[in-house]
Amino acid sequence: GKTCEINNTDAEGRLVLSDGVAHVTASPSLLPGGGSPDLVVDMATLTGAQMVATGKHFAAVFTNDEETERAAVAAGRRTGDLVHPVP
Repeated sequence: GKTCEINNTDAEGRLVLSDGVAHVTASPSLLPGGGSPDLVVDMATLTGAQMVATGKHFAAVFTNDEETERAAVAAGRRTGDLVHPVP
C-alpha cells in the first residue's frame, strides 16, 4: 500500500473522502450490480475550509454537474438547509 503523513488534522478528512470517492468511481465492479454510479454523494463537515468559503449559514456543495448543483441549491432553499456552490 501507500502511506501519507498528515501534519494538519483538518486535511485528514479530505484525504479519506477523496480516497473513498476515487475508489467507488474507479472500481464500479465492486458495487452491487457491478454498474457505475450515476451519482456519488458524500456528506462531510470539512469544517475549517468550508466555514471560510461559505460562512456559518450555508453548507458547501462541490459538483462537476450543473444540474446536480442547481438541484442541491433548490432543495436547500425549499428545506432551509442552504447550500452554496464552491468552484
